Order: sequence, then structure tokens, then C-alpha cells
Amino acid sequence: MSLFTRLEAIEIIMSELNDNDLVISTTGMISREVFYIKERTSNFYMIGSMGLASSFGLGIAMINKSKRVIVLDGDGSLLMSLNTLPLPKYLGISNFLHICLDNGLYQSTGSQKTISNSLDFKLITKSMGYENSYLIEGNQYELKNLIRFIPESLSFVNIKVSQEQDLEVPRVSIEPETICSRFSEHCSEK
Repeated sequence: MSLFTRLEAIEIIMSELNDNDLVISTTGMISREVFYIKERTSNFYMIGSMGLASSFGLGIAMINKSKRVIVLDGDGSLLMSLNTLPLPKYLGISNFLHICLDNGLYQSTGSQKTISNSLDFKLITKSMGYENSYLIEGNQYELKNLIRFIPESLSFVNIKVSQEQDLEVPRVSIEPETICSRFSEHCSEK
């Protein structure tokens, strides 16, 4: 079975979200692809802040307990912030879904290799207190059902994706101040 492209995986994820879900996407191509696929006021695009999507998402989950917070991270970004992984369990956060789109590269900064292929993120996150941890490798049906039916609890999904990318995906065209203000407004809605 061949791997998804990152864009294909994001399309599946975004198609299975609830209107109430808050999405935090890491800097670079992941934010660009989320913006391209399904722009919404409940998306926060982490422009220029590599490695901080999980920390930001955790803070959002702490103050928005009635909404599911989904962090779309890359393996490079995740590796820059491994110190965040034990915090959700420690803080008693259960509305947090951390998704890693793992292509083995720091693709947004020049495609340098990461060490993700030598790590078991499923084992790491389970040891850090995540109740559910999954590995997806190219099964569209499995990914759709997982996103649709994943339990409302502290969860992690590592999706192995190909290194292929669509260079025609436009940059996020919304000013950072606007992203912040409209996301804040959306978070305060019941």
C-alpha cells in the first residue's frame, strides 16, 4: 500500500472534522495546505513558529474544554517540541488530538532529513500518558474512520506520508493579526 501525500491526508482529516473542532496547524507547508483545502475561522495557522503548534494547541485546549483541539504537526516540528508531549496528561487535558504528518523531512526549511524513521511515536506518546495512540500508513478508510470516531480523550495519530509535495499550494493570505482575532472570537463562541 502506498503512502498518502501530506495533502491527501490533510484532505481526509479536514473532511471529517466537526464544526466545533479547533485546528492548530504548524508553520510552513502544513498550514498552507490546510488553508488551501478548508479555510475556516476555527483554524489557527502558526505562521513562522516552527515547533510551537503543540504548545499553543495545549493552551487552547486548557481554556476551551468543550471543544476538541486538533494539532496538525509535522515530524520535524514535533521533534523540536518533544518536551510538550507529557504535559497534556499531567494537566488532565482530554480534548486534545495531536496528529503528526510524518514524511521524515524538515520539508518547509529545505527537506533536511529528520530522525523520525528511527523513532516509535506511538510508543513514545503512550509512555507519556496518551490514552490512544495510532500509526496510519496509507489506508484511507482507516484514517477516515479514525478521525471520525476517535474517542474524546487524549489521543495521538502518526500518519506516515510520502515526501511528495504540491508546490502550487498558495501561502496563507490572511494577516497574522486577523488569524488571531477571528480565532479568538470563534473560541469564545458557545
